[in-house]
Amino acid sequence: MTSRFLLTCHDAGGTIPPALALAQALRSRGHPVSMLSQPSVRERAKAAGCRFTAFSTVADYRRDTAIEEQVAVAVPVLTGRSVGDDLLALVEDQAVDVVVVDANLAGVLAAAEMLAQPSVVLLHSMYATIVETWFAHIWPLLGPAVNETRGAYGLEPAGSWSALFDGHDRLLSVVPSMFEAPVVGASADVCHHGFLVPEVLPVAVTPGFPAGDDPAVLVGLSTTYQHQEPLLRSILEALGSLEVRGLATTAGHGVLATSSIPANVAVETYVAHSLVLALTDVMVTHGGLGSLAAALSHGVPVVCAPIGRDQPLNAERVGPGPAELPAWRSGHRRRQPERGRGGRRRSGSRLAGRVGGRCPRSGDEHDAAEGPAVFEVGMRDSGLGEGERPVHDDLEVAGGDEVDEAGDVGVGTRAHEQLGAEEHTVDGLVALLQPRDVDGLGVAPGVADVGDPASIAE
Repeated sequence: MTSRFLLTCHDAGGTIPPALALAQALRSRGHPVSMLSQPSVRERAKAAGCRFTAFSTVADYRRDTAIEEQVAVAVPVLTGRSVGDDLLALVEDQAVDVVVVDANLAGVLAAAEMLAQPSVVLLHSMYATIVETWFAHIWPLLGPAVNETRGAYGLEPAGSWSALFDGHDRLLSVVPSMFEAPVVGASADVCHHGFLVPEVLPVAVTPGFPAGDDPAVLVGLSTTYQHQEPLLRSILEALGSLEVRGLATTAGHGVLATSSIPANVAVETYVAHSLVLALTDVMVTHGGLGSLAAALSHGVPVVCAPIGRDQPLNAERVGPGPAELPAWRSGHRRRQPERGRGGRRRSGSRLAGRVGGRCPRSGDEHDAAEGPAVFEVGMRDSGLGEGERPVHDDLEVAGGDEVDEAGDVGVGTRAHEQLGAEEHTVDGLVALLQPRDVDGLGVAPGVADVGDPASIAE
């Protein structure tokens, strides 16, 4: 028996990958899927097999401006009634059976409370970032507009962002429970299903790393604009001084003069990270959950330089240094490390960078423009024999206390098999999305960890 699903989200970077992964999983089981979002999502939704409808009154975010600076677009998307009315109209018009709504969209969540159909809140980031940090902090600003919309639907006012979830059947988290930051009094309705990473179709030509046998460092700072130009320049300057091969993706942000790009670094506007992570030794990222999910799902160590939003907490959960983490190993078959100088096989090399931001542990600020701080990540020569593959517990932080002084870096090696859980099945995922019929799907209600759908397969 199939059910028609309606997924509703906005195009805020990390909001889109988990929605696309859900759509792909549902379509692989023969379920019809519709998606409601801003016009900019249309082609990606259609590629995932969705029937797409754009919000009737909400435009796209401008690509050259931070979303936080686009109040005229962001506030109606997050709090307004028109997007909720769009949901109600589609549910009736397309005979939708289950609605899935991004946790940011308070107006749509209010409308979904009016439905007889089951509704699921999609937590595209950690539960803690919605109820304790990032979105909790902007509740005083958005709360009045949210409650105005709730009142228009005949609903009681809410006193916090977490209260918006009370009228829904289930909260689906796209991080493994082990990754989730602890929250006192967390809702018992939160179900963790591991990282949701959409499958990417291979392309005829994928831009890649410069030729050579030096370690490969992938750099990706955000698909949305966050004033990341100084950080990007600092990272590229650092890579230029090292014996590494770099690939930096800009998403069109932070256009660089050709003369400022080091010879050992390739810069591309867009490359699907999933297509190159199997060839990557280390990823340098802003710590957005989409980037972390992709890297950790491929067993790739990460260096986090958070800019804002949910990123500082994400970096903290990745871990400030592997000396303080369990020796978790990746279950993925990654490429054999290439032979370095002297014929020794190696899994990486020292990586030094100069970045700005806040340290998850010390809270100290550092402005990259004022004189770059230094972080160092070392990966030992492994001396592996033929047929062996490296594991990421050989990652070490070089310089010890220098990581604290850098004020901005989290280094982690958590691999998806440890961050996931029991069953890696589409059926388990579909079960979580149909909260009023889970018994018939063979999954008990209230299950906390069903599996990691990063490699969505039976």
